[in-house]
Amino acid sequence: MKKVFLYPLCATLGIALVVLCTRANVQTNQLLTETVPPSEPLQTPKNCSTYSGQVSQLTAIADNYVKIGQKDKSSEILAQALPLVPCISDKCYQSKPLAKIAGQYALIGREVRASEILNQAIQVAQTAQGCMGHNDLLENLYDISERYLDARQYKLALQAVRGLKYPESEYGMFAMYLGLARIAAQLAKEGQVNQAVALFEESLEIVRSIDSQNPDYRFLAFIGFSNIASSAIQGELNEQAIEALVEAQKLVQTMDNTGEKTQPLIQIAQLYAKLGQSDQAVEILSLALSSAKSVENSQKASMLGDIAVEYAALNQAKGNEIFVSALQVAEAMEDEGAKARTLSDLAGDYASAGQYDQALKVAQMINPQLYRHSYALRNIAEQYIEDEKFEEALKVAQTISSPSTYETRQTLSYLTSRLLEAEKPEQALELLQAMEQIPITDPEYSLEEKKWIRTRIAQGFAADGEVEQALMVAQTIDFQPNKARVLLEIAKHYALNQQQEKAAEMISQALKITQSVDSKFAQVSLMIEIAEYYTVNKQQENASNMLAQALETIEAIETE
Repeated sequence: MKKVFLYPLCATLGIALVVLCTRANVQTNQLLTETVPPSEPLQTPKNCSTYSGQVSQLTAIADNYVKIGQKDKSSEILAQALPLVPCISDKCYQSKPLAKIAGQYALIGREVRASEILNQAIQVAQTAQGCMGHNDLLENLYDISERYLDARQYKLALQAVRGLKYPESEYGMFAMYLGLARIAAQLAKEGQVNQAVALFEESLEIVRSIDSQNPDYRFLAFIGFSNIASSAIQGELNEQAIEALVEAQKLVQTMDNTGEKTQPLIQIAQLYAKLGQSDQAVEILSLALSSAKSVENSQKASMLGDIAVEYAALNQAKGNEIFVSALQVAEAMEDEGAKARTLSDLAGDYASAGQYDQALKVAQMINPQLYRHSYALRNIAEQYIEDEKFEEALKVAQTISSPSTYETRQTLSYLTSRLLEAEKPEQALELLQAMEQIPITDPEYSLEEKKWIRTRIAQGFAADGEVEQALMVAQTIDFQPNKARVLLEIAKHYALNQQQEKAAEMISQALKITQSVDSKFAQVSLMIEIAEYYTVNKQQENASNMLAQALETIEAIETE
């Protein structure tokens, strides 16, 4: 699997550094300068008669009412959901539901109200105490902005990103550049070039304000420029991408440690290659190679392997020569653990370069009693999947066996998910069956995971039109709500192929299961999914009736 060295938000924030930035004073159009209306703090109701998940179910219902043209009903449901958010006991989990409601208000044309509620979400995220890494200020607001971006709600996405600028969140301004660059890339794709360029320039100014003279901050600044360049390339704004890459190269030149330069140079070469500037990429790779050769630690072989992959991607024969050098360095290592890790990396590198036979040979050089042996095989199998060589991936995956049955199951589960993402349910089922042959001897094993994998496999068969296979797998699913979901997927296939009677039959069976489920919460979730089916298939009356049933069921729910 080819390595990409562009650091996402979580990796960036994982570096224990504090970055204080200042926002650029960029003149932009209305999208970028619109004032956020003030908002009143949320008040917790005196009687919180709610249950976990009620807000999300209500907003999902409101969303479906919008889709069938009943905006007034959607507004009514949102007004019902909003006061329930403060009832969520952990404040760290309140901002995302608020943001979801804000997005729904925007969909029904109440943009000022949407902005007010999002402002409340930002305030909640900024003031919540004791949050974990997955639901702190940065993760919440960045995730919120990404969801708005996916929904093409750019004003709200930008408002959420700007909420990252907060005096008590030292990382906020640094995280902000990434959000701005992501929005800019999407705007550029949609032809809003002037707005996109303004946001890119703003994100560049944020990163430029980092004290790159401080060695501890220098690499963090480099990550900023490389991420901005990557986003600019996605938006086909090559001028801004090159501007960011030039800044990144300047930073690399100031790095004191020669070996420290290697990975940044590889990243720069990757980005020049994406820009179609192969000669520039090769030139940068030659600098990376010189840097890697000067390294005298356990990272040298891995660095050489990474460089070899990039040469191979550029159809440069020199990659083979570098692979040989990397393997020689790895074989000479005395520490068994470090050697196994390095050989595992090299096996993945060979696979990324399309040299699968050599990749497998290198993997077999690793002690099979070490985790890195199965990890190497996992990477090779994953690369086969990326290259759409699914049978080869399955063969490699079926050879994976770690001393820990837990690790083996985790590895096979991961590859099963990758096959499902590639829409290959048949191979995924074979791998699941291999997982089920592994003895359950550890307390960490979760039947829930297998249950959901089996459901996704059945849904995959249904989506492919292999109804008999889907039904066969569905019969092995004990969890009734998931069985209903498989029937719903089969109905979608029939409807897509104008087989309305068969689709109706599947929906009827799904409804029977829904009504028989003990959990009213699960009933509501299924009703919403069935309503979505009706909406997509232009059956507005059926959708409306199903949503009404879902609301009635919510009213009958007590905390389960």
